Amino acid sequence: MDRVIATLPCVASVEMVETALDVRDCHGNQLRFMPNNLKVDLDAAEGEAEKDRITRDFLEKGLAAMAGITMPALDQLEASLVPVLRPAGYFTAAGDGPDRMVFQPFMAGLDLGYALDKPGSLAFLSQSMADELGLGLPEVDALARKNLAARLPEVIWEVAQEDPWIGWAYLDETLEGSLLTVPEAFTDLAKARGDLVIMHPEKGILLVMAREDAPLEQLRALALEKFKSSGHGITPELFLWHAGAILPLP
Repeated sequence: MDRVIATLPCVASVEMVETALDVRDCHGNQLRFMPNNLKVDLDAAEGEAEKDRITRDFLEKGLAAMAGITMPALDQLEASLVPVLRPAGYFTAAGDGPDRMVFQPFMAGLDLGYALDKPGSLAFLSQSMADELGLGLPEVDALARKNLAARLPEVIWEVAQEDPWIGWAYLDETLEGSLLTVPEAFTDLAKARGDLVIMHPEKGILLVMAREDAPLEQLRALALEKFKSSGHGITPELFLWHAGAILPLP
């Protein structure tokens, strides 16, 4: 990575922060995006030269995305802003300056941030961007949740097992956990299954279980098995969908 960075113009630093790649340019701009397929491509590459080429292409795309969203227009936000849940502390890693990321506490050890959702990447909204566009936190939050709710028809439910009933929710590699911010995502499933227990991973598939069908330990065991080879890990908290709301499981 370091030798590739040295060949790119206007790159101040590139580092991993939690599960994201943090890129800063020579103007002080910052972009965090998820290296969704980089590791897979690097593992399949033959030789260091090919790995360098793949890494360079990946970073150049990230820098191009940064240039395009350093100060997004309001219509860009209206089209692509989404809520993103991350473990507490994730959004404060960049410090508390004007380019700090917009976020608020969510619940159960999670914080809620906001990002422009682009293919293969998430570009988090900074406070300076929100200020320039005249958007306060309530407006940002409402817009992001509205955009995510509009994508609910894209959610794919897959049954992991029937007895007891446990399912997965698929949306996007970085957004399944964000469904916790839109309880209506689970309404139809709850009509068929009753109250639901939800386990939120830091990133990846969202696990859902019909509350009365199985001991909670079984959901935890299934989650641990599913994510045992993941570098992202899972958060241990469980959430309850009840009467149209999602809260930490008592």
